[in-house]
Amino acid sequence: MGTTSRVANSALEPFLLALHSSASLHEVLRTCAQFANELVPFHAYGWYQFKPDTVEPSVVSARGVSDRFLCLYESEGRGRDPVFARVAAELTTISSDHHLSACERRSFKFQRDISSGRIARAIQAPLAIAGKLQGSINVARDPNAPAFTPDDSECLDVIARHASIALARTQRESDLGRRCSLFEATLDVLGLPFVLTGPDGDLIFANRAASVAGNASDLAAGLQITADMLAFDQHRVATAIVSGETSTKYSQLPNDPKRAGMAVRSVRLDGTGVIASFLYAAPRDTAEALPSLTRREREISQFVVRGLSNADIALATSISRNTVKQHLKHVFEKLQVSSRAELAAAVARAGATGTACAPLEALPVKPFLDDRAGDRASVVSVPSRSRRRP
Repeated sequence: MGTTSRVANSALEPFLLALHSSASLHEVLRTCAQFANELVPFHAYGWYQFKPDTVEPSVVSARGVSDRFLCLYESEGRGRDPVFARVAAELTTISSDHHLSACERRSFKFQRDISSGRIARAIQAPLAIAGKLQGSINVARDPNAPAFTPDDSECLDVIARHASIALARTQRESDLGRRCSLFEATLDVLGLPFVLTGPDGDLIFANRAASVAGNASDLAAGLQITADMLAFDQHRVATAIVSGETSTKYSQLPNDPKRAGMAVRSVRLDGTGVIASFLYAAPRDTAEALPSLTRREREISQFVVRGLSNADIALATSISRNTVKQHLKHVFEKLQVSSRAELAAAVARAGATGTACAPLEALPVKPFLDDRAGDRASVVSVPSRSRRRP
């Protein structure tokens, strides 16, 4: 490389460090504008970002040219600019001094006219993401300045390629930020308290309802109980009950006169170590109804506690989904609950008072291979056929 490139390289490292440390589009634009003149000396500079699937600018950052030039270039010039035409067609950096034919150079002279003689030569480099043109970085010199060198073109190409990477990253982060904000806003409008905790029990997120749900120590205790169950019992879903003695603290939880205390229903998010927990008022006075459940109803209730869907329960017990639904309907009526979460809480409360139905582990079981998901097989425990009631 020539002298220009060696000078450019002395400023390239701090430019790249600043660029890839940029946390927003504004910082990317500012960094490129700040360092570009050190790397490729110019009299005019422009950053253009286009609207999706068009060449209509959505973001323009320019210096060294007037607003009149920018307007004229978009209305009259871009469509007949031979440099931009090559950039858009080839997604490569183009210099008016080195890459244009004689005919194209004559056509390029229109820029001098609309810039009042300010622009005589230019280099344009594409901003491209996933092979699609997203914009361009343009530098220009006046008629009295020396021509751009091949090293200048190469240097601007490096700037644009790294700027494209930074632009893609900030767009992803911005999109993720919007999604997270939407997710948090959605959870905040829910009346049901919701909490996310990490593998070590550290709080990741709590929606507005959870922040006023009750005593913090009781909540921590409930979360610890379900976390231990998920860790040691290998359940995917776990439910714990906080003593009804503190039920007056949970006025913000969905409740009615037949409910007391707080139920914590936790789900382990596979592959993340994160636990999602819902908090709600626990059912009260259901223990005496548990003995009225049939053996099949108790069995299905335990499957619900473990988080199985109706389809999974049907597969595990060799009955139809509709039969599962009918059994659950009878269970809900007997226990006076209205959801699977309330059923799990009722079973958990009964377990805490020593009136729970026979645990699933006490039933004779045999392994059942669930290969409905193709290559993803899992083993589900189901009651042995030999011990089935007639």
